[in-house]
Amino acid sequence: MSRKITKNVRQAFFYRGVFNMKVTKVKRRRVTFSLKAPFAKKVSLMADFNQWDEARHPMKKTAKETWKKTVVVPPGKYEYKFLVDEKWQQDPTNEMVCQNRFGTLNNVIIVKPAKTRQ
Repeated sequence: MSRKITKNVRQAFFYRGVFNMKVTKVKRRRVTFSLKAPFAKKVSLMADFNQWDEARHPMKKTAKETWKKTVVVPPGKYEYKFLVDEKWQQDPTNEMVCQNRFGTLNNVIIVKPAKTRQ
């Protein structure tokens, strides 16, 4: 199978014919997560969009004792939690939750697509 990529069009050639598929870029959205944890020494944003990897999104402490992290993700539904000094913590400002495979709760965030200009 050979492939030829042109601007916004991917053509894949198969042994029985040609398959054309239009490629569109998904607009990623900026999302800021925050957690008030004045006595914490280390906070990480843990989520399915970062494969629950502690090192991928460490949060920074602001002057107001709040930890923040801004990420850029495609539209979709995501599960997340905070890892505060090696202990899991839910987001107290977000009531949307779902049960995870360990029987505890994760927070849920829905990132909507950007509005298109007309």
